[in-house]
Amino acid sequence: MHVQDSNKNRTAHPKQYLVMTHEIAPRKIGEKQDGSEEANYGAKAKTVEDLMKEFKIKIMKIDEENMDMEFDMIGIGPPIANAIRRILLAEIPTMAIDKIHLYNNTTVIPDEVLTHRIGLVPIKVDPRLFVSKANG
Repeated sequence: MHVQDSNKNRTAHPKQYLVMTHEIAPRKIGEKQDGSEEANYGAKAKTVEDLMKEFKIKIMKIDEENMDMEFDMIGIGPPIANAIRRILLAEIPTMAIDKIHLYNNTTVIPDEVLTHRIGLVPIKVDPRLFVSKANG
């Protein structure tokens, strides 16, 4: 059996193509890929109280001068850890460039793309030192 190659308009052997499939084997909650038990962190926890008994936060480093903290979350699964990470990122005050006036852009990058990219540049500054227009 031959497969028609639409790009080069010639026939090619089927083994030259990669076919990707995803097969999911049925398994129980708390079962590892290899069949042993307790793969998922917190899989044994049936209630929030059970989950909180397993969950621990270990503070690794605190740098008050740079307002930096490093910690490990122990006994919790990646989905919940990712949810906590997203909440923390949403609640941290950040600074960004909001309005840009370009007068003579001679680059090949369009004005809108350039201003958007400048707005994405992270600014490492203490936002408490600034007053926003909404607050003052």
